[in-house]
Amino acid sequence: MALTDEEREMLAQLEAQLANEDPAFVKALAHEEEDDVPVGGFSISPKHLVLGLIMAVVGLIVVLLGVVVEVVPLGILGAVVVFGGFWYLVSGPRAARQDAKVRSRKPRPNKTGYMERQAQAWERRREERGM
Repeated sequence: MALTDEEREMLAQLEAQLANEDPAFVKALAHEEEDDVPVGGFSISPKHLVLGLIMAVVGLIVVLLGVVVEVVPLGILGAVVVFGGFWYLVSGPRAARQDAKVRSRKPRPNKTGYMERQAQAWERRREERGM
C-alpha cells in the first residue's frame, strides 16, 4: 500500500529530526541499508552470480577429484576454491554499493522538530478545551 503525500511528508520530517538529534545512529543505520536491494529480496549482479557459481562448481569438482585420487592437498585446494566462489558471489553487491554514489536528501531547516510541533498543537488543543 502506497503512502499518501501527507504520510511521506511526515516520514521525511521524522527522518530529518532523527538526523538532527542523533547523527551517529543515522550513520550506523546508513551503513546497514542496502539502497540497490529491493525490500522483499536480495539483489545480486548477474556477473557475480555466474562467476561465483562457476568457481564453486569447479571447486567441488576439484574436491571430488581429490577424494577419488586420495590426495588431501587437492581436496583442501578444492574446498578453498568453493569458499572463494561463494565469497565472490556474496561480496559483489556490497562492492557495487560502495562504488555507487549514495544520494541523500538534505533535510529542510526547521526551527522546531516534527514531534515538538505535534506536542505544541496538542497543548493548544488542550488549552482551547479548557483542560
